[in-house]
Amino acid sequence: RDRVGREFVLWRSGVLDRLPGGVGHAVVDGWGEKDGAVLVLRDLGDAVLTWDDRVDTRRCQWMLERLARLHTAFLDQPLEPGAATPPEELVALFAPRLMAPHGVGGNPLVAASMRGWELFPGLVPGDVADAVLGLLEHPRPLVTALRNRPCTLVHGDLATVNMAVEDD
Repeated sequence: RDRVGREFVLWRSGVLDRLPGGVGHAVVDGWGEKDGAVLVLRDLGDAVLTWDDRVDTRRCQWMLERLARLHTAFLDQPLEPGAATPPEELVALFAPRLMAPHGVGGNPLVAASMRGWELFPGLVPGDVADAVLGLLEHPRPLVTALRNRPCTLVHGDLATVNMAVEDD
């Protein structure tokens, strides 16, 4: 249901300017279009990690420390509407009913997700499977519980290809 681009809204609203030390972004400009938005990024070159990069213990600790900085900096800080994925959408993001329509064309992420949900009930205790699968269909109890807890900004897709390491 994102019509503009959450990354654009985060940048335009100044949220990215409030990132803590050691956590950065590459956005240098952006503008809205009738069907979305355009972000212009500086060239990060070889600083961008690849799917083949493996993170050793020291680098993993380094990254987790910076994620903790991000989480602390935005703890209970309100964001502009549209800048973050609403919890109702986030908790069911990979639900089979929502993933299946995107499987046209053999998308490997969709295939892996659907296969995972097929295997899930056989890999966990029955009461856990029932609870999790129930929340995928009706996430309101989980969303209500989450809304009653502290909230923060998190990296939405923490994969090596979505990170760059420069200098410090």
